This record gives sequence, structure tokens and C-alpha cells, in this order.
Amino acid sequence: MPLSVFELPLPDIDGMLGIEWLRGNGAIVDYDQQRLGFAGTMEDAKREDTRLVNEGFVAHMMKWDEKSHRYFVRAEIGGRIARLVVSTVSNNMLDAAFAEKAGLALGPVVYLDAGPRGALVPNYLSKQPVMITIDGQRTVWAQPIVRDTYAYSSEARPADNTSDMNGDLGCDFMLANEAVIDFRSGILFLRRESSAELK
Repeated sequence: MPLSVFELPLPDIDGMLGIEWLRGNGAIVDYDQQRLGFAGTMEDAKREDTRLVNEGFVAHMMKWDEKSHRYFVRAEIGGRIARLVVSTVSNNMLDAAFAEKAGLALGPVVYLDAGPRGALVPNYLSKQPVMITIDGQRTVWAQPIVRDTYAYSSEARPADNTSDMNGDLGCDFMLANEAVIDFRSGILFLRRESSAELK
């Protein structure tokens, strides 16, 4: 696999396993059980997927975006449809333009985030928790970070926003919803009877 070399601002972390590696090796990430496994074949993945559904998980097909090399799902937040990246590492995050259209009030700047090309971008905490609904399934209430994702990447925001990614479903979301991501079959599994749906 090709490697990217860059500075990591985290102590005792020597690198990251990227999306191409996870996808190429058929990884299955179980957040609640803190396990990483591998489906050697699609048949192996289907067997595991069936087991998860039988144990009370809801399967959500992810879509692969060839341009960004990211998986995403369509979700509803505040009555608006959002394209959200399925991320294994980031915090729950929404793009500032989407947050404004959805009428989300912003709280204080919680930190300045350093983008990959050196940009320093303020990260705001949304004032109120939001409900993220995927394929009709309500998930745990989340209080995402809001930032200008284009400024973070030092890119101009395109006039045509039909292919925009509106934020990230991050590690916070995965842990709270007991998620399992099957990178072999391209499915995000969320626990049906999570604590979120009871609130």
C-alpha cells in the first residue's frame, strides 16, 4: 500500500490505518467490543453481516465516493438531507455552510484546528444536540463540532454543492451507537435498540 508521511500531533501514535487499507483488506471494525477483524471473502462478510442483523443491528449500505475516496451515508438532520462521511477517527463534525442552512446555533470556539496545508480553522461546538436519522433509524443525540471544511482543506468552496460532503460521522458516533463497520461489504451496522432510541 502507498503511504502518506506527515506529522501526527498525537503522542505514542506512530501512524494510522487509512480507508484504502481497511477497504482493501476487508476489515470489520466493532466499536463496542473494541475489535478489528477481517472477512477474507465476500461470503465471510455476508455470514458476519447476517449474524449482526440477527443480533439486533440495522444494516445501512454505505456509498463509495470515487472523487474523495470516502464512504458516505445519506442522513437527515434538522429536516435537511446531509451526505455524511463514515469516518473511523474524527469527531462528529458538520460543515459550517450546512449547519447554517439547517439553522443550527453555534456555541463557542472550542479549538483552532490545523488543516493538512497549514490552515488554522476555528471549530465551534453546536449549541444544542442534534438528532441524526439514517434510513429512518434514529441514533444517539450528538453535539457535533462545526467548521468550514473547505477552509480546513485550503480549497475553494464550489458553486455547485450537489456533491458536497456535509460532515463526518466520527468515532464519537460509532461508539455511542455501538456501530460495526464492514468494509468488505460496505455496510454500516447500528444497534437497533440503542440507548439513543429510548431518549
